[in-house]
Order: sequence, then C-alpha cells, then structure tokens
Amino acid sequence: MLIACGGLPSPQQYQSFRALGLEWVPPVPFLFSLHVKDHPMADLAGIAVPFAEIKIKEWGIRKSGPLLIAHWGFSGPATLKASAFGARWMHEKDYRFPLAIQWIGGRDPDQLREELDGAGRDLRGVALGFHSQWQIPRRLWIRLLERAGQDPEKRWTDWGTKGRNQFLHRLHHDEYEWVGRTANKEEFVTAGGLDLREIHVQTTESRKWPGRKPPSKYIFFSSLRGSRFTANSYI
Repeated sequence: MLIACGGLPSPQQYQSFRALGLEWVPPVPFLFSLHVKDHPMADLAGIAVPFAEIKIKEWGIRKSGPLLIAHWGFSGPATLKASAFGARWMHEKDYRFPLAIQWIGGRDPDQLREELDGAGRDLRGVALGFHSQWQIPRRLWIRLLERAGQDPEKRWTDWGTKGRNQFLHRLHHDEYEWVGRTANKEEFVTAGGLDLREIHVQTTESRKWPGRKPPSKYIFFSSLRGSRFTANSYI
C-alpha cells in the first residue's frame, strides 16, 4: 500500500494518517531568513560577505556560510543552516531571542588581532575606513567601525589598543535581537513527520503495521542534527 498525498504543511492534513493509528510530529517552518529588531543595517541591504557565522548561544547553534544583509534582517546560507538546525526550538520561542554574528568566520580572536595588526603596519597613514579587510565590503566595514565606536577618519597609526579591541569584539561578536522570520502563506519546507516512536529504529519497520516501512526521509528525528522534512508518503 502506498499513500502519496504531496506535502503536509497543515496539521489538518494529518487526520487521515491518525485514522491509521499513526502519530505525527506537527510541522513547523524550516529554512528561513531572520528578521532583526530596529535593524541597524537596513540601508546596507544587498551587501554580502563570503563567510560569516551565526551564533545562537542559548541553543549552542553556530552555523557559517555566505551572509546577505536584507532590509528586514539577514539571509543567505548561514541563516538557512541556523534555522534548519533550530527549527522546532525557534518555533517554541516564537522566533524571539538574541543572536550574534561573527563577520569573519573560521578565525578566532587571536587570529583576527594578528591579521589586523599586520594590516595596520601596512596602512600606517591611511584612514581606518578607506581600506577594508577580509573581503568585507567597504560600506559594511565603515558601519562596523561606527558600531564599535570608532572614527572611520582616524588614521591607523593613531588607533590605540582600546579602540582595536572594541572593533575586534564587534567583528567577532556583533549582537542583534531576532524578532521574526520570513513569512510564507503556505510553507514549502517544514520540519516534522512520523514520530520516531512509531518505528523500529534498526529496521524502520512500523510498530503498528508489521511489514511496512515508511521512507526514512519522512521520519522526524527529534535530535537537532536530524530534523527532516514533513512526511508526504507512507508505505
């Protein structure tokens, strides 16, 4: 027997499966960009960095990749990865929690400091905002300097240790408040599906329907690493 009914983004569409005695984890939105409260970079919409990291301390999420500034917040692969790994938790929090961006992914604070000091030696008489580093677009570089309380017109030779430390902290841990997600009338990707307790994990055979196995793609694994798409068929 094969039941193939397409996507199931609405809880009401699970009634026929419940009639078979199968329990399903309700679907929640999966893969979306993030909205930021009082977005301080809305005027930089369209600017992107090649490799940033999204950090959500409360849930231990750290996901990296290209990051795009949008007029409502942030988008791109880094945010999509973060939303995929925290879909259910984010839904429970009503998409409201603090997050931080590391604008240069893959480097620790000591590496950033060493590279920034090296740039300073090469750009002694140049204004801080004139020449950006790490492939950060110049307009974004200037905005990050300003967010760290630094004057973009100051020369590198006049940039003291305190100012550099403030800027490095901003590069490594730029904080924002997430207050929502992109809204779609009909979610085309959701996290949910057949409850893991409905199957024998070793064989994926149904406990209630011996001899029948649901496709593993449609089983909801509750761990953060294993969230799958909404079920759309049952064999």
